[in-house]
Amino acid sequence: MSEPPAKRKKTILDFFKKNKCDQDKTETKTDKINMADGKGNSSKSLTPMLSVQLPSASMTQHSSNQQAKGAACSSQVGTSPGKDFKGSASNSVPGTSSLAAAIHGETSPTLTFNSDSPLLFSDSERSGQDSEGHDLDIPTRKPSERKNDCIYRGMPIARLNRTPGCMERLPNLVSNNIHTVLFKVPFNPSTGKAPDPHPSGFKDRWDNDHVRMPCSNYNEYPVKGKDGKQTVRRRWDMITEVLLCNIPGPYELEEVILTYNSRYSDRWDFKTLHQFFSNEIEQEERDHFFNKTLKDMVTLALNLPNLCTQPIPLLKKGKSRSVTFSQQQLACLLANAFFCTFPRRNARQKSSEYSNYPSINFNSLFDGHPTPVKIEKMRCIMNYFRRVTTTGRCLVFCYYHR
Repeated sequence: MSEPPAKRKKTILDFFKKNKCDQDKTETKTDKINMADGKGNSSKSLTPMLSVQLPSASMTQHSSNQQAKGAACSSQVGTSPGKDFKGSASNSVPGTSSLAAAIHGETSPTLTFNSDSPLLFSDSERSGQDSEGHDLDIPTRKPSERKNDCIYRGMPIARLNRTPGCMERLPNLVSNNIHTVLFKVPFNPSTGKAPDPHPSGFKDRWDNDHVRMPCSNYNEYPVKGKDGKQTVRRRWDMITEVLLCNIPGPYELEEVILTYNSRYSDRWDFKTLHQFFSNEIEQEERDHFFNKTLKDMVTLALNLPNLCTQPIPLLKKGKSRSVTFSQQQLACLLANAFFCTFPRRNARQKSSEYSNYPSINFNSLFDGHPTPVKIEKMRCIMNYFRRVTTTGRCLVFCYYHR
C-alpha cells in the first residue's frame, strides 16, 4: 500500500522531472509560435535532453497517480523531432563519447534504465572493475590504516648541513651551572699531554646528587676482625691492598674482586670471565693481559683520587646537563668499573638507591652463562685497555644528557 500524496517525501528525481516538464512545455510553445510565423525549421532538432524512465521496482512508495504523472512527463521531455521515445529493456546507457556529442548538438541521446531490474550498477562495477576490465581505485581500508604504508625517507639533502656552514667554531669550553668540566681549561691538544685535572686536590661529595666515588672517605665496608668481631673499614684501603697483589689468572682476579664485595660471594659465579680467558683467547694473549695490561689497569684505577678530583654530578631525568672528561679520566673510571669498586651499585632491588640508573660495575658482564654477545664485549674491553694503556692519547670526550 502506497503513502498518501500529502505525506510522500519528495525525492531528487521529482525535482528533475518537474524541471524537465516545465522546460519541455516552454520549448513546445515556442515551436508552435515559430511554425505559425513561418520561421520554423523542421530539419533542426531541439536541444538534446536526457530521458529518464524510473525503474518500477524502486518506486513502490509512490502513489499510482504520481507514477502516471511521471510517465507522462518522461514521454514528453525526451521527445525530439525524427526520434521516438522508447522505454524498453533493450535500451542501454550511452557512453561518454555519445554524451559529449549530444552536448555539442550532434545527436539526441536517450538515457534510460531497465524498468525490469532494480540494479543501477553492472556486475563488473560491483566487483571493482570498469567496463574494460580495469581495477577501480577504490580504497578498502580506513585512512588511519593507510597511513602505515607511508615510508619515511629521511631529511631532504637540501636541508642537511654542509661545509663551511657546519664548520662553525665551537664556543669556549667553560664550566657553569649546567656544564661540568673535570680538567683545566683552556686546553691545547697540540702539546700531546693529558689535561690537568681540575681542581688540583680531591673534593669529596657523598650525596644523592653526585656519584659516590670508590675513594671517598665515606665509603666504608663491614669486615671481620681477628677476634671474630665485625668492624667497619675504609673500603678504598681494602681495594688498594688486594689490587696491588699479584693476579696471575682469572680465578685470582675473582678472589680479589670478592674481597671488597664479600656479601656477593655466593651470588656471583664469574662463569663468563673464566670461559673467556680459558677457552676464547690464545695463551699468548692471556699472558700479556695478566702480566702487562692488568697491572697498568691497576695503576690507572688506583690513581682515581688524583685524576677525578671534582665531584661528578648525576645526570638525572628531566634536567639538561653535560659533563666533559678527558680520555685519561674516562679510562680511570672504566678501570674501577672493571674491578667493581663503585659502592652501592650492585643491589638491583627497586628500593635501592641506584635502581633507576644503568649498571656501572662489570660484575653483570663477568657473571652468568657465557653468551656470544658477552664474549665479544670482553674482547672489546680487553682491546680498549690494551690500547689506552700503551698509546698515551689524551683526547677529550663530552657526554651530554638531555
